[in-house]
Amino acid sequence: MAKYSNVQTDFSGGLISDYILGRLDIKRVANSARTFKNFFPSLQGPAVFRTGFKYVNELTADDNKSVSIDLVVATDKAYRVVFGNQTASVYNSKGELLDTLDTPYSNAELGDLRFSSETDALYITHGSYYPKKLSADIVFVSTTLQADNNGVIDTLLSSDLLTLNANIEIQGDTNWTLEDMDIKVEPFLETDQSEIKYSISQSERYVKLTTTGPDFVDIVNAGSPAWLDYYVEYNIGDEKFLGKIVDAATSTNYTLADPTSQEVFVSPVDTVLDIEDAGAQLFLLDNRETTEDFDVLSLTATGLADGTYSEIIAGQSLEFTALADVLTVTNNISIKLDEAVVSFVTDTITVSVIYQSIKAQDVESVAILEQEGVKVNEIELRSDTTIFNSGQVGAWVRVADDRRSNDVAVGNNRTNVRWVQISEHVGTEDHPVEFFRGTTAFNNNNYQGGSVYKTLSTQPQYFSKGPDQAGSINVVVGIQASGGNRTIPFNTFLSTSGGSTNVAVAGIATSVVANLSTSKQFDVCQCYNTNKVEQGTNLIIPATSSQLTIEPIANDVTVSTDKAAFAAADVGRNINGELPSGNVYLKIVRFIDQSRVIAELNNPVPRDKRTLGFENEGRFESVKLGAWFVGNYPRTTSKYEQRRIFGGTYDAGNVLYFSRSDDDQSFQPTQNDGTVLDTDAITYNLSNTTASIRWLSSGRDLVIGTSGGIYRVVPNQYQSSISPKTIRIELTEEEPCEDQAEIVGSSVFYPDQSGTRLMEYKFDLNIQNSSSNDVSKLIYPVFLTDPIVRVAYQHTPQPRIWVLTTSGKLYCLSYHRQEEFYAWSQQETNGAVKDISILHKSSATNLDTLWIIIERNGRIFTESLSETDPVQLLEYTMLDSFIEVDIPDYIKTKFVRPDPQFTYFRPDATSVYNNFYDTQWILVAPKFLDGDVVSVVQDGVFIGTRTVNNGYIYIHNASTTKKIIVGYSYVGELKMMFPTWDGSDKPAYGSDNARIISIRPFLINSFSYSVGVKETFALNKVASTYEVGDGFTGFDREQVVAGSHYGVDNVPTIRHTEPYPLTLASLTTKTDLN
Repeated sequence: MAKYSNVQTDFSGGLISDYILGRLDIKRVANSARTFKNFFPSLQGPAVFRTGFKYVNELTADDNKSVSIDLVVATDKAYRVVFGNQTASVYNSKGELLDTLDTPYSNAELGDLRFSSETDALYITHGSYYPKKLSADIVFVSTTLQADNNGVIDTLLSSDLLTLNANIEIQGDTNWTLEDMDIKVEPFLETDQSEIKYSISQSERYVKLTTTGPDFVDIVNAGSPAWLDYYVEYNIGDEKFLGKIVDAATSTNYTLADPTSQEVFVSPVDTVLDIEDAGAQLFLLDNRETTEDFDVLSLTATGLADGTYSEIIAGQSLEFTALADVLTVTNNISIKLDEAVVSFVTDTITVSVIYQSIKAQDVESVAILEQEGVKVNEIELRSDTTIFNSGQVGAWVRVADDRRSNDVAVGNNRTNVRWVQISEHVGTEDHPVEFFRGTTAFNNNNYQGGSVYKTLSTQPQYFSKGPDQAGSINVVVGIQASGGNRTIPFNTFLSTSGGSTNVAVAGIATSVVANLSTSKQFDVCQCYNTNKVEQGTNLIIPATSSQLTIEPIANDVTVSTDKAAFAAADVGRNINGELPSGNVYLKIVRFIDQSRVIAELNNPVPRDKRTLGFENEGRFESVKLGAWFVGNYPRTTSKYEQRRIFGGTYDAGNVLYFSRSDDDQSFQPTQNDGTVLDTDAITYNLSNTTASIRWLSSGRDLVIGTSGGIYRVVPNQYQSSISPKTIRIELTEEEPCEDQAEIVGSSVFYPDQSGTRLMEYKFDLNIQNSSSNDVSKLIYPVFLTDPIVRVAYQHTPQPRIWVLTTSGKLYCLSYHRQEEFYAWSQQETNGAVKDISILHKSSATNLDTLWIIIERNGRIFTESLSETDPVQLLEYTMLDSFIEVDIPDYIKTKFVRPDPQFTYFRPDATSVYNNFYDTQWILVAPKFLDGDVVSVVQDGVFIGTRTVNNGYIYIHNASTTKKIIVGYSYVGELKMMFPTWDGSDKPAYGSDNARIISIRPFLINSFSYSVGVKETFALNKVASTYEVGDGFTGFDREQVVAGSHYGVDNVPTIRHTEPYPLTLASLTTKTDLN
């Protein structure tokens, strides 16, 4: 009987299936194991017993189909989101619950969720729901620019690489928001709705205006309903807009509110005339008969009696020489004399100047305006250049200093702003250009010799004492208006009678004089006399010191068709309508009937330059409907080259939608005028019309996984970035894909369409070639009857691809591409895993952490793999679903004696332990329930199992115990390969005359292991203590294989049943050949 030794130098081959046992030509087979359970193969060679899953929290029974995803918003800010039945729970890296939100996703729909975890938020897609965004408040604190090679920023070398580092913080991460993504313009179908005629007309429009100052207090003071007569002027960019105040009762379709001092809602006026001629001067004449009181002057008089007077002399004189009316005096009455009201109260004369209108021009009278051709109750707008036409009826015009040199019939500049609405285009008329009034109006320098002047005003305004009559008061009424024209020679000094002597007009008169010699043509419009808006009366312009916030509430039009075209489900759908000079982008917000809907405008409607109404009377030349509608939304999303990408709706599974590169919220395919720029959005149909897009992988390249194969965006050789004109997407692999993928370096790992293989897609930029390889072929047919449902990539502490199967089993592919290291293992625990995810760089360990959702004994838990360095284990956590109890704190507050006889059983349940004073009952409920058998590690030492009683377990030596760990034990197994040679060139492989009779392993920081065949095992303890770091390292003594006997299938298995580290570096076996 011959004996031969064989050495397995490492276990880097991982798990292989029986289908591969005969492939002695594959090098890694010799370094593999037929069972590789709860050990990790490592790149360096050893097989490492895994650490345990730590209990995080319990989920509800409704969450038995939960899915989870990680979100990293900064290098030290990692979050995990668990989606359950219509809920989403956000946890930090410690497993602490931060927030729970409602979602529309039911249990049955969770499997179809797709995620894109990005810097600022988690983006979520599902074919039946509008794409959503989950986020908290994120603040970019600072940015730094760093050059490599220690390059100085001011003197960079061409070889320097610049890196922009952003310092990001989360503000208030306990308050999260799940909301629809803010897509301003959605993608559109490529086919026109040519069989239906569409048109638009104006509907409801509302804007909310908010200021930091009390700018709207006058509106509030006016009260309801008077505040509805007020207007507000506001700017958007360089454009000025006018809105009419609305209140809470205005609309039944939108939620509005009554005005406050800092917030109002307005309805923007329909049309504002944009005057293209920057040099045009506007003149406004207002002749409405409305009165308003101004300053009051009081004069003392005595001895007045009733009677009729042309003069009143009562110690002082008043002269009304120029007035046509007869003054009848009765004590304590007021009598109107043209533009003056003289009130007589005993011994007091009060003169109040009453103006004929709430004027923009300040003092012009009915007589002045009528002489200028403006009839009573009319408002006339003049321009010194031709800018108006008959099609502008209804348009609003802004008149202010920036559009006017001076006012007709006034001769002075105005500072207040006025808005008027055109009612009629009159045409061109001749009118004077120069007008004079007031203190400087009658200075000699204002008159030209030989010019013809016309006196227009005859109203008293100011009072002055006569120079030769002490104490006398003279009412100066201006130049006598006798009608007709008069020629005033140059240097003539104007004066008028002002009592008993002449009083100089200069400095006191308010007459208005027109220079008829400056007459020219004006373009004239009539304006609605009820719609004039003026600053200081019914127009509010927020102060420049106030910060104005403008929020559109509704900007609606009515969309009509000539036949039935709409359904209630169209609410939310976009419309792209083409007019002669550009496109209009709308979103349906309300369904009326099958031929009418209300839609919100996303851009201004092109206007007819003559009518100022919608171009082409709002009739679209062509229409494209939005690609998204209720029940038909994109199934995937990602980000590539600053573009937001969506792919695969139910109706168009092979179509990709790329946003604008300068605005990832807009999928507008052209500019408003119809031109296409490189930055515009892109709609792309993959070559396979039946292929359904399953996933998007955005890294150096954009890779698209579909049911018909893998596509890749091919850069144009002349342009580095994609554009509507240069984009090219090619089929690189005809390998159908399942619904998810993981980017690992320059590779993409994904399940095939059947879920029975894990594929690796690689693209070699050097040779511009791609390939897809089956990386699960060495464990075939594991996934043939138990398909892959989820894949997750863990980068640290060791690169691993985690794979979850339909039955809830967990497999792991340890991976290193450069070393061509691909090694499988099975990670088994007592329960069915429902979902897996990776929390990247947990703040607790700075390592990536595997999180699972698992069903154990009918209950649903969230647990995390307690990763530590495989060599320098910091703590023994080789139990699953474990919890930790800090004993000193527990004893102070939780001393409980459930057994009145103080009788306690040892772990073997055979003897009574009566040392009551150092025995402590430990509460492990509600995590563990009565009847659960749990394993206990006390200060690093495994003390056996306990059965939970009334929610408690017991321990001994409680007074000196620092910590216990309670959880479920799990078993590690490595089933060896057959010996492959016998030293005499006689193969031992497959021989019934060979048996492995002993082993001698090389161990690292290990404590115990068992070895045997089938169910016969012998435990071997290799460490003298169980202190952390005191594990045995080196060659163990030769161990006889328990139960060893001859036969092909009787190879030994190394089994590990205790919750201690075990690292198996190599294995020497001794084979007996009969």
